[in-house]
Amino acid sequence: MDTLTLIITILVSLLVFAGVVYYLYSIFEKKVLSVEYIVLLATLIAIATVGRWVGGMTPYSVGFSAFIIIMSGIIFGKETGFVVGVLTELVPLKGLGYWLIYTMIASGLIGLSAGILSQKLDNNIFVRVIFGGLWAFGYGLITDVSMIFFYHSSIGIFIRSLTIYDWPRAIVNMILLTIAYTPIKKIFLRAKEKYIGSVVEEGRI
Repeated sequence: MDTLTLIITILVSLLVFAGVVYYLYSIFEKKVLSVEYIVLLATLIAIATVGRWVGGMTPYSVGFSAFIIIMSGIIFGKETGFVVGVLTELVPLKGLGYWLIYTMIASGLIGLSAGILSQKLDNNIFVRVIFGGLWAFGYGLITDVSMIFFYHSSIGIFIRSLTIYDWPRAIVNMILLTIAYTPIKKIFLRAKEKYIGSVVEEGRI
């Protein structure tokens, strides 16, 4: 990798990272967080992290964490979904690297968009399933961007990701959002009522 490519990579990565940090700061700056909410947030992140760990043991590294991140956005709101997505990726299961910034933004956007579309996702199973499937490819696309500056065969990376990794992720997301949505929703709603009644999140709580 030549010097110019390295500089571009660093600048782009820092810009993306700065955007993520700023949004996280704006979330926590405008509200008083209760201890209960912090505990709940940590629990959601821990569950999503376990989903990453279990998914990493599969042949295609299928991430079960996306399901938890989507559920967090739908039930607890877009801001909570974004935070859960971003902070879940900070737990290093396979080491830290330049790709971390892109996985953070990808997972954060999953939770954020789930919160924005919460009503449609909650009321329509077909919309929910399509959403989960599309975000499997969206996650792959965003994270593959981090490879462009490091490998010359960028098209090959996209094709490999699309055919080997993204389809299994899409199928898992779609299955979980079909058969596990209702029971997990009930659990999350009980947790929401118990732990964050004092926390106001625009549009959800």
